[in-house]
Amino acid sequence: MSTALQFETVLTPYGPVSGAHVLTRWPDGAPQDCRLLEENRVATPQGLLVPLYDPEDVRRSSGKSFSLYPNGMWRALELQSQTTVSTPLGDMPAEWLAWHENGSIKRILLRKGKLTGYWTEQDERKLATEHSLSLHGQNVCAKIQGLRFYPSGVLESVTFWPGETIRLVTPLGPMPVRYGCAFYENGSLRSCEPARPVHVPTLLGELAAYDSTASAICGDINSLCFHENGTVAGLVTAACTLRWQADGQQKSIAPRMEKDQLTMLRTVVVPLRLTFLPDGVVQMDDGQQVLLVPAGKISVGPFVALPDMRADS
Repeated sequence: MSTALQFETVLTPYGPVSGAHVLTRWPDGAPQDCRLLEENRVATPQGLLVPLYDPEDVRRSSGKSFSLYPNGMWRALELQSQTTVSTPLGDMPAEWLAWHENGSIKRILLRKGKLTGYWTEQDERKLATEHSLSLHGQNVCAKIQGLRFYPSGVLESVTFWPGETIRLVTPLGPMPVRYGCAFYENGSLRSCEPARPVHVPTLLGELAAYDSTASAICGDINSLCFHENGTVAGLVTAACTLRWQADGQQKSIAPRMEKDQLTMLRTVVVPLRLTFLPDGVVQMDDGQQVLLVPAGKISVGPFVALPDMRADS
């Protein structure tokens, strides 16, 4: 049986791409993920671009070069080198792009290095540069990991590099924000990641919103969420215990204490995720169970993280 790679020409609405090795296909047989092994300039909605064909250093992945939708439209493309491309926010440098099916830009990553034992997040961050952006009228300057757009071209979210903190105007006033923020299509703030605990008004009174476990992987979803009218829709907190009566018994839920899953050497606090539903019900999620209780039945008490007194195993 021959093990030689099979190459073919795949078609896109912007023109053919020759010399492609098809890695995966859609159920109807159309090419999905493809790899190029030699330089090839391809036509895309952002103009002629050179997909990844030869990892030039330790930080670049040697996986797929591009992906297509079932109709052949560009879905995602990894570039051989950082290239300036046009976006609804102006020209931006990018190493990876994704598109909506209508051909409008969906997401860009300014850098896309593969983190390994030889290439760390700190190494990757050193390559990042500051950019000035207008976030729906708010001018910020920070090191940006990526941007996401609605099909209409409106900015949906921005992801910052770890260590970056911006001052963002929110429905609750100016707030220090890290990691990312997301917007509704009308420009109002949908969510953000507070850089330090902030007290916010909710159906249960003021609660301290802060997620000590947050990561900077993606700014699409963050721990402090807002409705379009500016009221708090949800938050993550490790500062309170919630209690209520049910079936004649006292019930409660609080942040959990568990071993750090990375090192298993220390105990960490797993915060509560609270969602305030339109009917006045509070959804409470501690990572092991999800409970629904009317806000009027819940009382709020403090949570104190006690030291782990268990013997070392």
